[in-house]
Amino acid sequence: MALTFTDANPDTIRRASGNWSNDGFKVGQIITISGSGSNDGTYTIDGVIPDVLTLSTGDSLRNEPLSPNRVITIQASGWKNIDQRDGSTKVVIPVDVNGDGHPDRTLRFVMGDSFSEFAVNTHYAYGLQISSQAVGLRNAAGATRLSGLDRNDTNVVSADIPMVVNQVDSNRMLIGLIQSMRVSIALR
Repeated sequence: MALTFTDANPDTIRRASGNWSNDGFKVGQIITISGSGSNDGTYTIDGVIPDVLTLSTGDSLRNEPLSPNRVITIQASGWKNIDQRDGSTKVVIPVDVNGDGHPDRTLRFVMGDSFSEFAVNTHYAYGLQISSQAVGLRNAAGATRLSGLDRNDTNVVSADIPMVVNQVDSNRMLIGLIQSMRVSIALR
């Protein structure tokens, strides 16, 4: 596969096949490039079409001839909003544990009316509960606009644990996932 870095103001990254949007890349994301040589670094996406990422005006790429037998990785992460509720809510997220394209388990996130209780229950896809874990909330509704999930709890349950964010207003919280996307392109 071919990959082209172009110093064009705004600079672009073009791929010969595949689709940036389908891979999860979005405007506003910060990407990290590694393995390119001259263009390794951190950049901000200003535009996305299937075969081209357009970078922010302040970002600067170099026109770089890419030699074969190299793997270039472009990685980003972003927020996926799952729900927006006012307490006393459950959110169910299907999880494909074995990578076969079918959910094997579900994570059921439960938030109490007071916003002071938050727990995650892991279930098999057919419903049997496997485990339950209370997750501590740092700020209740009406508190300052910070992540509602204590940083120490991020690895308590699994890599799929969401961040609960009190950003809607003083009585509602967002529940969402921080997702990473990575594209590794092998040049031949």
